[in-house]
Amino acid sequence: MPSRPDFDLYEALELTSAASATEITSNYRRLAREHHPDKNPNNVEATEKMQRINAAHEILSDTSLRAEYDSGPSIPESGSSSYFNTGENGYRWDFEDPFANEFPWSRSDGQQYGYNHSQNRGNRHQPFYTFFNGGGHARNQYQYYYAAEMDRMAAEEELRKQRRAEWEAKWAKEQAEKAAREEKKKKEEATQQAMKETLAKDEKDVQEQIWKSNGAVTAAEKRASCLHSHFWPRHQGKSKYKCIGCNQKRGPTGFRCPHCEVIHCQSCLNAFNAKRSAS
Repeated sequence: MPSRPDFDLYEALELTSAASATEITSNYRRLAREHHPDKNPNNVEATEKMQRINAAHEILSDTSLRAEYDSGPSIPESGSSSYFNTGENGYRWDFEDPFANEFPWSRSDGQQYGYNHSQNRGNRHQPFYTFFNGGGHARNQYQYYYAAEMDRMAAEEELRKQRRAEWEAKWAKEQAEKAAREEKKKKEEATQQAMKETLAKDEKDVQEQIWKSNGAVTAAEKRASCLHSHFWPRHQGKSKYKCIGCNQKRGPTGFRCPHCEVIHCQSCLNAFNAKRSAS
């Protein structure tokens, strides 16, 4: 005949022998959640603690079994009503996992992974069979899915890194191309400005020679013999002005010859440039 449990059931649930049924259930759920193997992987001490907690709860939650346990070490010779006549340790493990839905890989019916515990008929209702009795099927399944999830996450992280690197390379290339375009534009503008300044200086020198040879001194004399520049800067006045070309009031925006200071409107300047280009 097997012996009684070799540990104090009340102590396993952190209770006194006067504990109520509500206290037994409450402490059992709290301790089971704390020491559940899925929250303590590869922890032998937690596994053993969970075994004791479940055994203590199954006995103490049953009124007749609790009374039989509280009655002391004497056990009836008839095994028909004694709870302590099954199992090697004097108590059976026929309990259900209260967290089977929270930790589905540890379900006792094996439905999570299609495992049929009827192959182990003596253990088919054991919720922690695979963890405590060496079956290992659900644990292996859990490890497999855990490893697969880790591989998937690693692959996604690698893909994110690759996309990030591609984006950074593309961005760096675009920035380099943009910088090259801006540098080219600056060089072209600087070249054009230098050519414009050179041409304006040459024009000024030629115009000064003409005025000197013609003896032009007054503004009217200079306007009469001015060849006019190819580059007329924009003149922004505060009021309307009289265009020298068409003798009409225009403005306030016009264009001023840098040599003789005459102001033309846009139409007259376009006509003057067209006439000079044709000649």
